[in-house]
Amino acid sequence: MRHRRKYLLFNGVPEEPNEDLSNSISDICNDKLGIRDVTKDKIIACHRLGKHSGGKHRPVLVRFVDLNLKTAVWKKKASLKGSPFVLSEFLTHQRQALFLLARKRLGMKNCWTLDGNIIVKLPDGTRHRIDTEESLSKLTVNTDVAAEAPSSGNQDSSSGYNSKPKRAVRAKK
Repeated sequence: MRHRRKYLLFNGVPEEPNEDLSNSISDICNDKLGIRDVTKDKIIACHRLGKHSGGKHRPVLVRFVDLNLKTAVWKKKASLKGSPFVLSEFLTHQRQALFLLARKRLGMKNCWTLDGNIIVKLPDGTRHRIDTEESLSKLTVNTDVAAEAPSSGNQDSSSGYNSKPKRAVRAKK
């Protein structure tokens, strides 16, 4: 995660032919976030991720010159509420999966990331940093969060895991 510290993902940026993403990102930071320090020369790398698909805008990966500028943009992300833009950290696949699992178990408002670390807030108000699924399981089992978390669809209330129907095993003849 150390090499990803200066990166942010901007979602919801409309795709245009012959677009200048550095200008688009600096305009969003200036207009929506109120940060005048973000200029084209303060962005080292700026490109879209993934393959082009019809109706969905691909996320824009932005690398800033220094960590202080990235942190300033990250702290102002609440200013984007009500706009089509969403900011997120550029997490590894493993951390992204853990973050989504924590949000599923504890709810969206009780989980967030900060400098690549996943922070969870338990019902008693304590905050913990989690690194593995085991550490998340220990926290949720010890505090019975699985029973208090909002239910979503097919959730097994005893374990907090989503229960999926298992495929029937064919008997050998």
